[in-house]
Amino acid sequence: MYGLDRNFDSMTNDLKDIISTYRQTDPLLSIKQGVASALRRELEPHFEKIDVVLVGSSSSKLAFDWSDVDLTIITNKQEPLTAENLSSLVQILANQGCVSQIKAEKTDTLNENVTIAFHYSTYLCGFKVHLSINDVASVFHAYLLHTYNKIENRFAYVLLPVKQWARNEGLLNPNEGKLSGYLITLMVIFYLQAGLIQPVLPSLQNSAEKLFKKETKNLKQWKEMRAQQRLKVTSKSEQGIAELFIGFFIYYKQFDFQQFEIDIVTGEVRPRVLQGVNYKKIRIAIRDPFLDRVASSFVTQQSFVQDFKEKLSKMESTLEQDEAHSLEELLQFAGNTRREETKGRFTQRP
Repeated sequence: MYGLDRNFDSMTNDLKDIISTYRQTDPLLSIKQGVASALRRELEPHFEKIDVVLVGSSSSKLAFDWSDVDLTIITNKQEPLTAENLSSLVQILANQGCVSQIKAEKTDTLNENVTIAFHYSTYLCGFKVHLSINDVASVFHAYLLHTYNKIENRFAYVLLPVKQWARNEGLLNPNEGKLSGYLITLMVIFYLQAGLIQPVLPSLQNSAEKLFKKETKNLKQWKEMRAQQRLKVTSKSEQGIAELFIGFFIYYKQFDFQQFEIDIVTGEVRPRVLQGVNYKKIRIAIRDPFLDRVASSFVTQQSFVQDFKEKLSKMESTLEQDEAHSLEELLQFAGNTRREETKGRFTQRP
């Protein structure tokens, strides 16, 4: 398609066209924010000091039109969410006709980490919505990604086609011991930090330590600090989008996942530091940028690294040799269609 000489200018233009065509639009982002606002209005009469926050790729403007919606309900920490009022919350959602599946991951600590998955449909715009409770870390994660996207536009042009490729190749399925969309995002950030002679992205935890430090716990104080923050970060790298896109496949094809871990806080290639049988079962070790833990603890499929590297190598070769298909066809964007940008009954409530 681009030949052995790697026509970077042509590929860069193709990537820009693809992302501008399929990237989540601002009107659709407004609708997703409207879903959060509508749910907040439904819950406020029943719970004291409750908020519903749009998180995930949609909130960080790193989503496609067809991306799911991730919301987290933030409750009053002084009055932990009990099994009883969780039941009330679920009933409120059920009355709206939007609950299809309930899954409590930790029933003994409902105020800490409860996941409710439901499907919400508007009039001409259907969303699959993932709802968590008191997942404050997801708020920090979303803002971190939003900031990376804001300071460096090449980030999105590399990340979004990589995520589409990984999805098409069946590499994104945590339930099967594979990666998640969030983990592949951390891998792209790390590559843009540590995989180049001149880094494209910095470590924001080092550049703005107070705003992105791991110890941040108080959401209210953090929001006040965020409003006052004026972050100025520039990259000395002049590498183009196409070169960076291809470089992702080359970098991780050669990466030694058994010996090294991925940590965007340091932005440096470092040896795995944890030991133990369970840790060794983790095929790709990716550190959580806010929580003191490995975010990829579920990536345990025995053959995953081998399969991952084979697909990385295949994609690199295809980009060099396939002259019959466009990049849009190779990444299978053509089969996706835009959602109707029309608000439904839930988001139109006064």
